[in-house]
Amino acid sequence: MLMVPICRVLVKLFGLVRAYEIAVEQWSGTCIHCGHPLVYAGTYLRKTPRSIGPFKIQRVLCSNHALCPPSVRAGLLPSWLLPYQRTTVEVQQAVLENVSDGTWTLETAAERANVEPKTISRWLGTARRCVPWIQQKILGELGSHHSLADWIHDGSVSWTSSLSQLFSLLTLFRNRMYRWFPERSMALVVLFWPYAFLEHRQ
Repeated sequence: MLMVPICRVLVKLFGLVRAYEIAVEQWSGTCIHCGHPLVYAGTYLRKTPRSIGPFKIQRVLCSNHALCPPSVRAGLLPSWLLPYQRTTVEVQQAVLENVSDGTWTLETAAERANVEPKTISRWLGTARRCVPWIQQKILGELGSHHSLADWIHDGSVSWTSSLSQLFSLLTLFRNRMYRWFPERSMALVVLFWPYAFLEHRQ
């Protein structure tokens, strides 16, 4: 699974789906295994989120079939949608932030997101299990840049233990290094580590 950053200006002008289609037309990428260009390889129909309606997800594969079998394909997911989720990043992060800080109850969050309370509980459990893993990855990324290394080690950034603190760290990560990224900070995690949330599900 690969993520395609979607420009907010395009979303405002054309809507989520058309903005995704335009971004796909301009997208290019290389194979992580052999470095050869990735090429378009058909689409599949995505029926969720229901508020958006059915739309096509572009698939890609490596152009070097000698090293990478053509049966191995990846989907280009829009940055406003997390892998294997039925709601947008905007909705899911708003739920996690407001439930974790006590602003919303599970029932209120479920009503606003149009999902069952047990779905909210599953989101919370997955995100909380991701906290140590994500913070280690982010601090590693930040610490690898000389201009930010002192900032990491002088106590300005501390290890987090809650979702609210994690979102603060994600916001710092985005503001320091990836201000161009258009979506909520949860999507930035998936841009670098596509299966982070999936791997921490139970």
